[in-house]
Amino acid sequence: MDQTLELSVWLGIAGVALVCARILLWRTRRILSRSRHEARVPEVRHAPASVTKLAS
Repeated sequence: MDQTLELSVWLGIAGVALVCARILLWRTRRILSRSRHEARVPEVRHAPASVTKLAS
């Protein structure tokens, strides 16, 4: 096998592996951010009684 062809094949395989890794990372980040977003519980804030008395 010609060395140039062999090098081209290996570089092609490396390129495909990099593209696949980027896609998998993107999907993983999207899934994790979605699950974090769904797991958030809305924060309920209560004002202290002294603040509500001053406001009224």
